[in-house]
Amino acid sequence: MGSIIQNQKKTEEDSLAKLAKQIIETETQLTKIKENKDRIIQDFSIIKEVLQGQNQCNNSIQENHNSFVVEEIIDGGNDSIITIEEFEEQLRYHLSNNAINPQFATKIINIISTQKAILVKDIRIGLSIVEATNNAKYIIQQVEPDWLHFKDFWDNGLGEIWNSAHNSPDKFHFLLLEDINMSALECYCRPLLDILTGVRKKIPYGQTPYPNNLKIIATYAPFEEPKIGLPIYRNTFDNWGAIGFRFDINGQTELLSKPESKILTVDFLNNRNIDEFEITNILNDIKTELNSIF
Repeated sequence: MGSIIQNQKKTEEDSLAKLAKQIIETETQLTKIKENKDRIIQDFSIIKEVLQGQNQCNNSIQENHNSFVVEEIIDGGNDSIITIEEFEEQLRYHLSNNAINPQFATKIINIISTQKAILVKDIRIGLSIVEATNNAKYIIQQVEPDWLHFKDFWDNGLGEIWNSAHNSPDKFHFLLLEDINMSALECYCRPLLDILTGVRKKIPYGQTPYPNNLKIIATYAPFEEPKIGLPIYRNTFDNWGAIGFRFDINGQTELLSKPESKILTVDFLNNRNIDEFEITNILNDIKTELNSIF
C-alpha cells in the first residue's frame, strides 16, 4: 500500500516538474516576444507594404491586360464638305507618306466604298486610309496562334472597336488585322465571316448588326515558301475586297505635297453615288485580285 502511494506521489511530482518547465519556457518566449515586439511590428509593416504593392501591381496589370491599343485621328480644323476628289488627294498624300504607290488611291476608294472587309498586301495601305479620313478610331492588332474561338477574337480588339462604332456612328472605325492566318480564320472568325456573307444578322456577344462605320482591313502571312501562316482558302473571302496583290505597290521616293486637311464623313462615303456598271467593274477587279492570291 505504501509503495502505491509513493508511486502516485512520484508521478504527480514529475507532472508538476514538467508543468513548471513548460511555464518557464512559455515565460521565456513571452519575454523574447516582448523584447522583440517593435522589430516584429516593423517586420509585419514591411511585409504588408510589399503585399499591397504586389496587389496594386497585379491590379494594374489586370486593368491594362489588353493586347491592343485604341488610337484616334481627328482633324477638326476644317468642317467644310469634302469632295471625292479632295479625299482622293488626301489619300494619295498619305499613301505616298507611307511609301505606297499613290496611283492606287482611286482603286482603294472604290473598294472601301463598297466593302466592309478588305484584304491588303501591306498594312500601310490600311493605315493610309485611316489617316486620310481625319475622322477615325482604329486598332492595329496582330492575330495570335492561340486564337481558337470567336471569343479570342472578340476579346482582343473586335469587341472594343465594334461597340465603339455603334456608340459613335459619325466616326469611322477601323480594325487593322495583321497576319490573319496565324490561326485558323474559319474558327476564330466564323461569326464575322457569316455576317459578311449574310448568314447571320447579329454578332455574338455584341448582339448587334454590323455597324456601317466599321471597316476591317487585314493582311495575311505567307502560307507558301516561307511557310509562316496557315493556308487560306478562296471561299473564305466571299464578300471581301482585295487591294495590292497584282501590281508593285511600292511608292515613289518623292513625297507628295500635303493638301488642306478635310474630314471624310461616314454619310458621305456610304451615300456615294456609284452606278451599277461601276460596281460591276469594282467587283470584277476584286475577283481578279483574289484570284491572283490563290
